[in-house]
Amino acid sequence: MHKVIIVDDHPLMRAGLKYIIEQSGLYSVVAEAATGEVVLPFIEEHRPSFMLLDLGLPLSWQEGLVVPEIEKGGFLLSKENILSSYGGAIVLATVRLRFPDLKIVIVTQYEDTDIITSVIRAGADGFLLKTDKAERILDIVNRVMSGETAQSDRVMELLAQAEQKAGVEITAREKEVLELIANGFRDRDIAERLDISLRTVAFHKANLKEKIGAETLAELVSYYHSRVGL
Repeated sequence: MHKVIIVDDHPLMRAGLKYIIEQSGLYSVVAEAATGEVVLPFIEEHRPSFMLLDLGLPLSWQEGLVVPEIEKGGFLLSKENILSSYGGAIVLATVRLRFPDLKIVIVTQYEDTDIITSVIRAGADGFLLKTDKAERILDIVNRVMSGETAQSDRVMELLAQAEQKAGVEITAREKEVLELIANGFRDRDIAERLDISLRTVAFHKANLKEKIGAETLAELVSYYHSRVGL
């Protein structure tokens, strides 16, 4: 039977995850933690083969400490990194260096592809959302224990959408319009600056939304800032 540690600051979440994985008869939860400072001692004591880790652990246990510079496989966790404000990411990076063979699955509510890809680069073996069904959670756990890197269906959908957006071909004029939108220019200002009609501005905006899969201007702006150097 595989020994498991569950790390989450919500007692109900820990209880739910424990019930889901123990009902299979393949796993035994040997320790639970609500904060990050006890994780390493627990691993040393229990020597688990698997850990379910909440990405959004509170950082209060790190007050007064500098976020460590941890580099592994090209991944750098520093104060500037997108993950540096997530306690679970700091636990992940630290544990991955100390216990490289420990299987780690991140459990979170965040559906941000930048966060997801950064977590995978940081060494997570799997990624689950807290909205995933019980049978899907157990399936991911089993697949990770068999040596796979696995994510839930929703996570794979989000990653596929991000990959599709990354491959979008945007014309030179559309790039100009997108940059001006991202810098707060209104349609009339864009038309004057590029010497085009308001109808043409609307045409380019509609094309950009369709190509990128955006529904709002905010999503266009977010796409622009995530793709600096278009």
